[in-house]
Amino acid sequence: MKKIKRIRLFALVAIVGILAPGAYAQLGVEAGYDFLHGKGTLAAGEEGHFSGATRNHGFRVGLTYDFTIKGNLGLHTGVLYSYAAGNVWETDRSLQSFSVYGTMQVRSVYQQLEVPIRVRYDLPVTNDFKFFVFGGPVLGYTLSGQVKDWSFRSSSVSLQGTTTYPQTCPYNVYERYGLMPFELKLGAGLGVHYKHYVLKFSYDWGLLDQYTRGTASDKVHHNQLNVSVGYVF
Repeated sequence: MKKIKRIRLFALVAIVGILAPGAYAQLGVEAGYDFLHGKGTLAAGEEGHFSGATRNHGFRVGLTYDFTIKGNLGLHTGVLYSYAAGNVWETDRSLQSFSVYGTMQVRSVYQQLEVPIRVRYDLPVTNDFKFFVFGGPVLGYTLSGQVKDWSFRSSSVSLQGTTTYPQTCPYNVYERYGLMPFELKLGAGLGVHYKHYVLKFSYDWGLLDQYTRGTASDKVHHNQLNVSVGYVF
């Protein structure tokens, strides 16, 4: 409940900033490459004991809003959709259902909605060209997290090799592991703005533990890298 209250507070701050009197607003669109990287260590859980890492590549598109508050200081926000697919490597994994132990590879797909709330500072070079830096939180909500298929390599001598269990797929990652769909990340980035065109890079660290069922040692966090191009109207 405290996590949800924090997210609501950040959303309120964003709305106040957006509605700030005298702010000059610009609408834009952006699209780019998205890399979602997560790490998790579950000391106990319904699906066995494991530690793992996600590496999902995809794209992000959406609308952006830039508000000049005063001078070179502004606020950057928007509504973005991201789609990322890739592999989850779960090492030291025990499958209680099959009484085996080893490493699992999972092919997964994630879809998310994001609202960045960035403080932006412009560094003009000419009237048409400027650098800018930005930083702040990103509110996220996972629309879906699906496992398409998975394979398991056992460390047992009698079970060496890769075995697939297609009858277990697909399944919803968030429902099976009790992960929270709401996310709060904090990050920073830099970019270049030339006339109506924007190129930017950002990296965000996941602040909230997504795992809701385990003990204090059971944690799942997602970090995100993004490179995008945009057009400001």
